[in-house]
Amino acid sequence: MVSIFFSAWCGYDEVILGWYLSETTTNNWRNDTIRLEIQICSIALNESNGGIIKNTCIVLQTNLIPQLGFQSTSVTIPSISNNSLPTVFFRIIARDILTNITYAGLNSALIVLHDSRINTTDYCNTWASTQASPLTWNDNLLPCPLTLSQARVARCCYEPDPLCMENSYNSSINCRLHRGRPDHDELSAIACYLSRSTNQWHAATECCYDAIGQLITRGTGGGTDDRYQPSSYPILHFFSDTLPFLACCLLTSNDETCSRYFNFRPHRRGSNSPHSWGGTWGDPHFTTLDGSTYTFNGYGEYTYLAITNSSTSNNTAFNSSIENFVFNVQIRATPFDSLNNGATVIRGIAAKSNDFLAQNMSITISRREMLIIRRGNETLDLDSINDDTISTNNSLILFFPEMTLERNRTNGILILSWFIGVSIRITPILITNALVLNIDISVSGLYQNRTFGLLGLYDNDPTNDLRAQNGTIIGLSNTLTIEQIHRQFGQTWAINPNDSLFHYETGDSAANYAQQNLLYIPLFTYPEPSVSQVNSILAACNIESSSSNRSIWTIAQQTCYYDIAVTNNTSLGQASAIAADNIIQVSIDQRNPPEFNLDLPLIIIINESTPMIINFTAVSQYTSNIVYNLIRGPFSATFDNETAIFYWQNPSLNDSNTAIRVTARDTLYNLLSTHELVVHIVGRNIDETTTSTSSTTSTTTTTTSTTSSSRESSDGYVILVSSIFVLMNIIEIFYYC
Repeated sequence: MVSIFFSAWCGYDEVILGWYLSETTTNNWRNDTIRLEIQICSIALNESNGGIIKNTCIVLQTNLIPQLGFQSTSVTIPSISNNSLPTVFFRIIARDILTNITYAGLNSALIVLHDSRINTTDYCNTWASTQASPLTWNDNLLPCPLTLSQARVARCCYEPDPLCMENSYNSSINCRLHRGRPDHDELSAIACYLSRSTNQWHAATECCYDAIGQLITRGTGGGTDDRYQPSSYPILHFFSDTLPFLACCLLTSNDETCSRYFNFRPHRRGSNSPHSWGGTWGDPHFTTLDGSTYTFNGYGEYTYLAITNSSTSNNTAFNSSIENFVFNVQIRATPFDSLNNGATVIRGIAAKSNDFLAQNMSITISRREMLIIRRGNETLDLDSINDDTISTNNSLILFFPEMTLERNRTNGILILSWFIGVSIRITPILITNALVLNIDISVSGLYQNRTFGLLGLYDNDPTNDLRAQNGTIIGLSNTLTIEQIHRQFGQTWAINPNDSLFHYETGDSAANYAQQNLLYIPLFTYPEPSVSQVNSILAACNIESSSSNRSIWTIAQQTCYYDIAVTNNTSLGQASAIAADNIIQVSIDQRNPPEFNLDLPLIIIINESTPMIINFTAVSQYTSNIVYNLIRGPFSATFDNETAIFYWQNPSLNDSNTAIRVTARDTLYNLLSTHELVVHIVGRNIDETTTSTSSTTSTTTTTTSTTSSSRESSDGYVILVSSIFVLMNIIEIFYYC
């Protein structure tokens, strides 16, 4: 019983459990002697190692005859303990009734049982009494992207929360842990993103976005700093972040306990944090991390992206034998058609980080046109895993010590994400019975001025991107010929065979590719098809027949035309157009909206009747023309839409906990950002030792930079039906060491 889909529907004290048995699984069992047993087991946190302690297991049903495909049964939830929030999991065991051999069973995700007659306030208060200030553990966490568009493309640093995703298959339960409280006028999330990396205290953060793609920084709809990163420390995260949120906020209407939770798991504000994208597609066309585009038709293995420990200047040479790598990526390019020497395509990629547990990851296309995925010396057979699993969001994720590997089961797209801040998406394209790999890569802004290879020097300056291995800047791509780029730049990045990260089939070797790099001569002139061919290519690439000026064509149109003209393969050209359009869309999504003053707090505490002025001025890197709007605020306050000055003459205690929400929109790209803060109003006897002057207000205030916590468990989602909360898995997760 390798991996089985598990579902649950809750009634008062009954749960319908469902699972899936594949043919592969049942074929390994004796036909008539296997019976299933259903158990429920209670657990507790093992404080010594961060794992779980399994307490008692209660048998709920026995002697169930297994069935091929989907199967379900109804079970009654027994009384587990007097704990107000007992945590359990269901277990299905397959046992041979003749030999009494027990096969490996299936465990559900963690499930929280709650009797609605039991108040969770005591649980919350007990938890809060043990918590240290977040200032002792949430330093050096990434800021949240200001918009959902930015979060989507920041794959290097953020991953979708599987329990709160756009276009979820089940909208009724999606983002259930990130819904705002209507009576508090809080926004609800439609998507959340989790930071991939952790700080030195193993903490992380979650960023949630509303229906218009704006970051939520208030209430139960927002994301928060998590004491433990969910993917790396799922059990500790569950007991330290998720259970307390249930007790303090979701299972009670007590505002005080929910506020106490956010004091210890604060919301995180957003900023335009840097990161960048690059990519390669078709008859290899490249976009560097700074946005330059060029074509390099090499045949060999090349340094795609090398990240070093130290900064590099424009003319720094690269020596793979002495460099101290943080990360290294290599690509393999081979001829697209053995009968056509004019075009090459990407047929392999290999990478490795400097983590002490890291191993080479190699994705190559075999002679039989099969995708070979290897980690170290082991081949990962994702197809066999696929045959025996069902995932409701159509994704398979493998966890390794330094990275994750995700595969989309429909289109075969692979996403390899390293926790250091690099993510690579590999899109296999079937072109005339041959596989081609299109690649794009997302890199954290931490690595500016530290990159070498075909993706250029990442320093926000596209003029120095074509830097040869010896440190020479050969010029701008649009001023050079294809041959100049090939000989003076691309070929110089051929790897030393001794430094290869690739796996090789019998009869193949790194030395072979090194030799081909020197011998292979691609087509250096721009192809000129016949008139009839031109019209056909223009139509295939969505180019107006009257548009003869190639300089005004989009990158997608240019690469589509080039690839079809060189290879006479329409499918390759159209696939290149799609890949180029994706790169263009990423560059649009990465644009930074106006950014508010980073000194603006999320919480302000003032004395009653104390006039308050707040400057909500924002800055755009594209234009000085910004339009401001007050979306939410007290009726007695005023707001200047031109100067972004908010003025409140006479705050009263009746207006305490008032939210003020302001938006800023630039007039060039129509990019929007939002800042929301809460004003706590207290009597004039407030202890002056608790106040400090905010640089953005004219009053004496206490500012607390808070961020909401992750209300999700990587182990499952929460469904509220009657008095039972069920946290179930919506992605298959496999752990490898």
